Amino acid sequence: FATVVASKAALGWTLNESVQHYGGPVRGPLLDKDGIGRTFYLFKVKSCSIGAFYLNGTISRVVYTQKTALEDSIFEAFLFGNAPEVVWIPLMDSIREWLGCTGKLQVKCWAQLNASRTTLVIATIEDYNAVRAAGGS
Repeated sequence: FATVVASKAALGWTLNESVQHYGGPVRGPLLDKDGIGRTFYLFKVKSCSIGAFYLNGTISRVVYTQKTALEDSIFEAFLFGNAPEVVWIPLMDSIREWLGCTGKLQVKCWAQLNASRTTLVIATIEDYNAVRAAGGS
């Protein structure tokens, strides 16, 4: 669990904050192919790789990937570490997709876990909407 806390990114972090926590990126900067103005950097930490998309200078989407399935405690640590002030509500038509909402049910974040539980994507709702509008996923 200590590795999870050390390897979480946070929506809203700047590139400098990311470098302070993980060291320099192993890839990037790469412009995203969705054409919405994000820049991608890849960081490697002991337990996983962290893909961070920066929109307007801060992380708007983070992708955690590890070789083995994410345990429930790690999955929850990533969700709540990135968006500690939201309640995660599963979408009705999916067992692997959630919306992060405030107490007033305002949607702030979106998350999706792949079928093998090895990749977790967490994004701000602005990032999610921009990617959807651009025809991406």
